[in-house]
Amino acid sequence: MSFDLPSFDFSDMNVLLCDDDPAYRKILSSILKKTFKVTVREATNPQEAFSLIKESMPDLLVLDMQMPVMDGLTALKFLRSNDATKELPVIACTALSYGDLFMSLAKLKISDYIVKPSNAKIISGKFHKALNEISKRNK
Repeated sequence: MSFDLPSFDFSDMNVLLCDDDPAYRKILSSILKKTFKVTVREATNPQEAFSLIKESMPDLLVLDMQMPVMDGLTALKFLRSNDATKELPVIACTALSYGDLFMSLAKLKISDYIVKPSNAKIISGKFHKALNEISKRNK
């Protein structure tokens, strides 16, 4: 899979992908690793993500909104209610595009969102913006 995208070095950062679709995780992981050189961990549902977050806090969480076990909105509400994760940068991913969802996500202070499907250039741009902001904040 080849994307004609610039390469950036965020090798000191780690990203947690939480999505139940293995093909989508593979695409996102490939973009993150090849374009941004970040470390990527993967979870198939929010419960797995919570366990991975307890082990090691990611710099960024990419969270699908429609998953079995627990939906992304419920997971995000839980993360925002916890002191350790209330400021965790989150990019929401969703195939749903209704206003109420985006209003709820905005109230929960997401960093950005990706509408499924999106092309690699759009996804890469959203990752770059978020990683850049996180990098500036961490300095």
